[in-house]
Amino acid sequence: MHERHIEILEAVVDLYVKDAEPVSSRQIAHYFDHSLSPATIRNILSELEELGYLQQPHTSAGRIPTDQGYRFYVNRLRARQLPHSEQRRIVAEYVTGTNKGTARARQLSRVLARRSRALAISGWLNHQEIQEAGLSEIVNQSDEVDVIREISHFIDRLDSYLSDLVDIAPLNATVFIGTENPFFNTKHTSFIIRTIKKPDGDVLLILAGPKRMRYAQNVSLLNSVANIINQQNL
Repeated sequence: MHERHIEILEAVVDLYVKDAEPVSSRQIAHYFDHSLSPATIRNILSELEELGYLQQPHTSAGRIPTDQGYRFYVNRLRARQLPHSEQRRIVAEYVTGTNKGTARARQLSRVLARRSRALAISGWLNHQEIQEAGLSEIVNQSDEVDVIREISHFIDRLDSYLSDLVDIAPLNATVFIGTENPFFNTKHTSFIIRTIKKPDGDVLLILAGPKRMRYAQNVSLLNSVANIINQQNL
C-alpha cells in the first residue's frame, strides 16, 4: 500500500479502538487536521475496503477494521517498553499488593488487568500457580456478548490449555487476532501472550479482550512487565 493508505488505515484503527464506533471520513479529516481533502479520504477508504482491510457494518455507517486490517496494524508495531517512571509504579503496585497477603500470581494479574483494561492471566507454569483477573473490565466496557462468551470459555477451560501454552511459549509479546487463536475457535477476541524463562519456573502473561483492544499499549505493557520480572526477580 501507499504510505497515505497506511496512515489512514492506522487512523481508523486508532479511532475505532478509542471510541468503539465506526469511523467516518469526517473523523479521519479531523484526525489529520483537515490536511486531506474529503474526496481523497473517501477514495482511500473505499480502496482499503476493496483490499480487505476495512469493512462497513452498515451501508451508511463508517468503517471498522477487519482482522486483516488489525493484523497489518499489529505487524507494524515497534517493540517498546513503558517509561521507567511507569515501570516503577508497576513494581510498587505489585509489591504493595503482595505485602498485604495477595498471592503473587493473583496480584500480578490484577496489576495487568487494571492497566490493560482487559482480562489478564498470569502465573508460574511449573508450579501450576495461574490466576486470572479483570473479567469485569471486559463486561463493563464491551457490549459484545460474543467476546464475553469466548473469554469465559477460555477461563473455564484454562487448565486444559496450559500444555498448549507451554508449547507455544512466545518469548516476545505475540498477538493472536480473532480466528488466529491457537487454542480454540474464536472470532471476536484477541489474545496477547508472553512467557518469561526463569530458573524457578516459566512465567506466563496473557491479555484477552475485544479485537479493538489497545494493542500498542498492551504489547508494551507485557514486554515491560517481563523486563521487570527479569530485573527485579519478582
